[in-house]
Amino acid sequence: MNSIAKTLFSSFTLVVLIGFTLLRLPIMIKDGIEINYIDTLFTAVSATCLTGLTVLNIGDTFTIQGQIVLLLLIQFGGLSVLTFANYFIRNIASKANQSIKTLFKEILIFTLAFELIGAVGLFTVWDHSLFISTNERIYYSIFHSISAFCNAGFSLFDDSIIGINVYSQMVLISIIVIGSFGFSGIREIVHPKAVRERINNPKQLLHVNTRISINTMVIISFVGSAGFYVMDMYNASDKMFDKIVWSLFQAVTARSAGFNAVDLNTLNNGSIGLLILLMFVGASSGSTGGGVKSSTIAVLILRLKAKLTRALKGEPSSIWISDLLLKKALLLIKVTIASITAGTALLYFTEADFNIRQLLFEQVSAITTTGLSLGITSELSSIGKCIVMLSMFFGRTVLLNIAFTSNEVDSKSDDEIFIG
Repeated sequence: MNSIAKTLFSSFTLVVLIGFTLLRLPIMIKDGIEINYIDTLFTAVSATCLTGLTVLNIGDTFTIQGQIVLLLLIQFGGLSVLTFANYFIRNIASKANQSIKTLFKEILIFTLAFELIGAVGLFTVWDHSLFISTNERIYYSIFHSISAFCNAGFSLFDDSIIGINVYSQMVLISIIVIGSFGFSGIREIVHPKAVRERINNPKQLLHVNTRISINTMVIISFVGSAGFYVMDMYNASDKMFDKIVWSLFQAVTARSAGFNAVDLNTLNNGSIGLLILLMFVGASSGSTGGGVKSSTIAVLILRLKAKLTRALKGEPSSIWISDLLLKKALLLIKVTIASITAGTALLYFTEADFNIRQLLFEQVSAITTTGLSLGITSELSSIGKCIVMLSMFFGRTVLLNIAFTSNEVDSKSDDEIFIG
């Protein structure tokens, strides 16, 4: 394990323990509420790992102080993932030379700026009847903006965001997409220096990773939303526009955000299967999202395309996919599938009250740090909760470490494609 991997693993472990200790304090829990040690630890792990699976009703269980601790855990998780991932991408894989302190400062400004914009947007479009005061509306706006940007999926509402208006869904979609797109890609698009370079040189292409992120985001969002629209349109409003937004929200949140806009138990098997697939693929590299990452899947597709292009036209592909990169992408996918299989098997033996469909969905959600559930999380046994906790931690730290060690650039390649 390299020094970056060790730092990531140890820092997440330390923060989980600090969060667990703080959440055990009486001031963090509302009067009359009792929480056992397993549920407290589960909540700390889920928040730090940006998962969103919950065994408790956050708004009804924790005081404002406890909710702020959760928010800080989420913010730490988001900043840590962005900083470690992008530091590795820039300084190790790309051979650049930027101090982690400078990078962290840049990411912090980037994160807080978009979270502030998101909070303002939510404050503007929330249904006022949901809140008892303007201050509560401000607080909910900040909490959900941070949770959405970090792809954490935590909500203060009783049923996630089920029932919120379509404009609130649209704002959340925007925040989630930015958080799941990746810092390097967003920076290349919006940074003033990058914008000036594109103006001066209109023919200059975006980095291959940014192009992959854009293309996969558009394709996955379109295919996913079309699938949900066709298979489960009855779950949405009778209005065409509302149905389209609802379908798009389901496709976007399934890539790692974990918010519920509908009771997932009302979805048919086709939609559940689509959710599992979207959770597995996940977000873009270098982002707060989880999954194997869209760039990892893109490597397989591009390699297949290159082989077909050479076979049919006798021409080389425009993007080089080395054997080494292909092997590393396959390794990440194999480890993810193996961990999902193992976790599901363990849950099957410990959770006799639930069927394989529910357990598979829960395990995929945990490993990919998505946070969607078919409503069984709080009903799991203590052993089951421990299995899910370990899966969340594994998905956020170990799989990211595998990605770190897999992103060494092949010397024959003109473009660096980063996976995981």
